[in-house]
Amino acid sequence: MRKALYALAAIATGACLFAPLLLIMACGPTTTGADASTDPAPTARSAPSGVAAYADGGRIFVTWSPVADARSYRLYWGESAGFTPDPLRAVGCPLPPCEHVGTASGVTYYYVVTSLFDDGESPPSGEAVLDAADCHRTPNTTPSIKEN
Repeated sequence: MRKALYALAAIATGACLFAPLLLIMACGPTTTGADASTDPAPTARSAPSGVAAYADGGRIFVTWSPVADARSYRLYWGESAGFTPDPLRAVGCPLPPCEHVGTASGVTYYYVVTSLFDDGESPPSGEAVLDAADCHRTPNTTPSIKEN
């Protein structure tokens, strides 16, 4: 407390402005526990549901049920079940369905979708899976769709 008083006195007289500022920041009030913040608690962000992958005309699409108040979505993919979403393997989608381009034949892809809000991203959805070999079916056939 004494250092803070000296710092305030130094500021009042105009002496040593740089050092007193450091002291004030170091001696400033801190809050913990119930007094720590008056920010509202974060709101729950809903992950999309009903995520399913399908092939149509040699292309892979992923669809899901839209989430209220989501501004857009992010589609993540991996090549093994339970993969960790990676921004390098993701694409932004304004609305479902979303096309996954650049897939390789014979590779099984796993998908999760997140909702994007003004204040952040939802947790990932449940996984959907599709074998890219299904892409070689004739257009508009119904592939086997699995959701984990």
